[in-house]
Amino acid sequence: MRAFEGGFTGIVATLDTGRPGPVMAFRVDMDALDLSEERDVSHRPYRDGFASCNAGMMHACGHDGHTAIGLGLAHTLKQFESGLHGVIKLIFQPAEEGTRGARAMVDAGVVDDVDYFTAVHIGTGVPAGTVVCGSDNFMATTKFDAHFTGTAAHAGAKPEDGHNALLAAAQATLALHAIAPHSEGASRVNVGVMQAGSGRNVVPASALLKVETRGASDVINQYVFERAQQAIQGAATMYGVGVETRLMGAATASSPSPQWVAWLQSQAAQVPGVNQAIERVEAPAGSEDATLMDGPRAATSRASLLYGVWHTAGGRSSQRKIRF
Repeated sequence: MRAFEGGFTGIVATLDTGRPGPVMAFRVDMDALDLSEERDVSHRPYRDGFASCNAGMMHACGHDGHTAIGLGLAHTLKQFESGLHGVIKLIFQPAEEGTRGARAMVDAGVVDDVDYFTAVHIGTGVPAGTVVCGSDNFMATTKFDAHFTGTAAHAGAKPEDGHNALLAAAQATLALHAIAPHSEGASRVNVGVMQAGSGRNVVPASALLKVETRGASDVINQYVFERAQQAIQGAATMYGVGVETRLMGAATASSPSPQWVAWLQSQAAQVPGVNQAIERVEAPAGSEDATLMDGPRAATSRASLLYGVWHTAGGRSSQRKIRF
């Protein structure tokens, strides 16, 4: 097992059968989210003593289930190792929520030799008993921070000496949410955080926006991102402040390989408890940085498996409803 350093926590477990065959990779994400886990006896992790021990953080959004899937797959593969061929990699990826973890693992060479790649996620609105074998509805996304730098001044005595970073950030926020949609597909933009100011009598000298753009395709997301940069720069110019944009994460749109999807679909349909194995779902399903894990091989086949579960309140899944 190989551990990754440099700010991320990821593990790759490799099973080399010693027999000729393809290199296959299965990726599960295991990062925590900024959520408080329930403290109620109806919540099994709390009742049985394995709930999060860190206040304000928990493995929500199915990530506890993903980790369990990866560990269960490792156990099963080891049981049947004598009948397997090739190399199988189990990728336990960090930082999926900010679309940062996959890039770090790609840069580390994890998928350089992979022939068949499959990412796993539970939920996403799919009913229990359904497996989506080739989700192609993950949107391209760019996450970035915009740091505005102005000049502080006393708001009563010398307001003319100040350059208001808060107003620039506010103007940028309104302009960002006014970006026209694209005619060729869905697009999104959201300012999730705005922080500014130090006191009611001080012209704010700094402000921070945390922003994300999304698009049904890479082209659409790039369109929204470029318009966002123009809006931010224009707001900074209007109020005479400086601005610096820092890229925080990114993911491309998903494009699964039809032949690999068809094979996965045929196999999933034979699994007890699977009511239907379908090719894709229609509605946009957010973004997923596993789309970056194509690897350098042009022949790499890739797909995303979505397992349907019943989600309950608190960002968890009902343990009795998951079928693998």
